[in-house]
Amino acid sequence: MEHRLLPGIPDEIAQECLFRDWKAEVEPPEFLLLSKAAGYSQPIVVMAQARVNMNLDTRNPKYHTLPDYRLSLFEPKTASWAELPLMISGIRNGLPRFCQLNGVGSDLVVMGGWDPNTREVSNVV
Repeated sequence: MEHRLLPGIPDEIAQECLFRDWKAEVEPPEFLLLSKAAGYSQPIVVMAQARVNMNLDTRNPKYHTLPDYRLSLFEPKTASWAELPLMISGIRNGLPRFCQLNGVGSDLVVMGGWDPNTREVSNVV
């Protein structure tokens, strides 16, 4: 018997429905307050970190490239690190160089910088 998220509905459509509903539940500020009051939230640290491609031959300057910058998440309570997925439309190879990172409420905003591929100024937010 095939398992479905929602019986009678293709999983792709069911996921979209569930994600939309889940997002509506967890985005309001009240959710964060309830989460904190119940002891389910924890402090985190988000950092921009360089990721160097170790597969390149560093003895040959022709193949030397600049590192990609990615967002890393540190959870002090568990001492665990994780690299966050890049969710900036149009940019696939790391954060824009010289971009600005700002925390606004529970959101992290990435502004401007240089496109890591073309070195052109980016106005992406």
